[in-house]
Amino acid sequence: MALLPLCVVIRDLHGAPMKAAKHERVNLWDEFSNSLKLSKKLLNQSRNLKNIYVKTWLEGAQVTFSRSMGNLPLASISIKDWLRLKEGERLRLLHEGLQVFPVYLNKMEEWREKEGSGQSGDAHIPFAELISIVRLDLRDLLHHIKIQMSLFKVTPSEVTVREPYFDGSDWHSRIQMFQALRSMEQFLFRADT
Repeated sequence: MALLPLCVVIRDLHGAPMKAAKHERVNLWDEFSNSLKLSKKLLNQSRNLKNIYVKTWLEGAQVTFSRSMGNLPLASISIKDWLRLKEGERLRLLHEGLQVFPVYLNKMEEWREKEGSGQSGDAHIPFAELISIVRLDLRDLLHHIKIQMSLFKVTPSEVTVREPYFDGSDWHSRIQMFQALRSMEQFLFRADT
């Protein structure tokens, strides 16, 4: 693969645009490399989080994944078709899809606090801390995706994410959260491809 050219980009810092006179050189290859490392890390973290969640709140249940649930993004495009998409379109789809999951992670953290679960995912990392780590890494990945989108001149769209609806059924809420974690895992797998 040929080295990608350096591109000049004006980036936002903490939501406030920089002055037009200050440009930052961003190497597309470095951005791609950073995103790939972060997506691999997130994919492993999300699988760990999902497995801990199932073991803690759905132990013994046979749960299947439903692709059409609520406001979760669909990851129904095959990997073969995914790889055929242009880079900008893949980035746009990733950006739109991944914006949903921080809301679910927040809700999971609320439940954990409400139920007082002290379960740990890794022998050294408490479950609540693992949720926070995944949420922060997801935020960083979205930031890297936005930078890459700007390099490909693709305008990012902000998705309005509805708070997950729960009917009061504890079991239904747990299944819904499993579906969100599984959907996040599928999207992160695409980011890793």
